[in-house]
Amino acid sequence: SIGAVLFDGYSNYNALQLRVQKRYSNGLSFIFNYAYSKTMDTGTGSGNNATADVWQNAFDVRANYGLSTLDMKNMINGSVTYELPFGRGKLVNLRGIANQALGGWRVTGVFQVHSGIPFTVRTSDNGQDLSGSAANQCGCGYSWLPNLVGNPHVSNPSPSEWYNPAAFATPTPGTFGNEHRNTLIGPAWRDLDLSLGKTFQIRHGMDLEVRADSFNVLNHPNFGQPSTSTGTGVVGGGVITSASGARSMQLGGRFTF
Repeated sequence: SIGAVLFDGYSNYNALQLRVQKRYSNGLSFIFNYAYSKTMDTGTGSGNNATADVWQNAFDVRANYGLSTLDMKNMINGSVTYELPFGRGKLVNLRGIANQALGGWRVTGVFQVHSGIPFTVRTSDNGQDLSGSAANQCGCGYSWLPNLVGNPHVSNPSPSEWYNPAAFATPTPGTFGNEHRNTLIGPAWRDLDLSLGKTFQIRHGMDLEVRADSFNVLNHPNFGQPSTSTGTGVVGGGVITSASGARSMQLGGRFTF
């Protein structure tokens, strides 16, 4: 056999993007970004000769057109830096040892909030070509998709049931499933990192910076994507079994000369 690759996919991106920025003054600076967007394509890959995320019928590119796996409907991110008003020349004027201990501390926060990303439900026979099209011979992202036979949405999505797996059924062998690509959305993401730091001047040209960092300071669980395997007799479809790391903290220092 002779293998061939045809690059015939297409994509589009539309967005409303806003930015609010305050340059450093009076001890405060911040930047705030917001994007309301929609990204659609016929397959999300990572570069030249890359595999599309999922497809079922290689002879019908349009049938694979849907939300990109890069799609995030709402995205908010930014950072804030505030120098505490304590110390020489500050709102609360301090001198001597009090200034050395309490003056010059700064707080920095980095935040990110975004909508969940899309995913595609697949049959338990994922990787097998029971459609009869011989598409799985390439080993490049083929999946046999299920038939949509009910409402996949649940009223209160949770890690134990993010979508309704009973809404999907395994197609008859020799046919394609009618489910469309990336029709369901995974959990949203929320994260706030904080840092408290101060730079001590030891002598001219010699500084010591000390800082304490806390990642995911609110200890908010950010869940991974649910299991996408469904079909007759499949257990675990729609269940989320992974999450990002819990709150972590670190202390650090940097000597500059």
